[in-house]
Amino acid sequence: MDRLFHQAVVGQIPHTPVWYQQCIYKWINKLLDDK
Repeated sequence: MDRLFHQAVVGQIPHTPVWYQQCIYKWINKLLDDK
């Protein structure tokens, strides 16, 4: 579900650089791990 959420967020941003996608993905994972 978390990955689908990440894909949905990135999908809202057209022409998103790969490094930006990886940054968001790591950021989301960090937030989930902190909980």
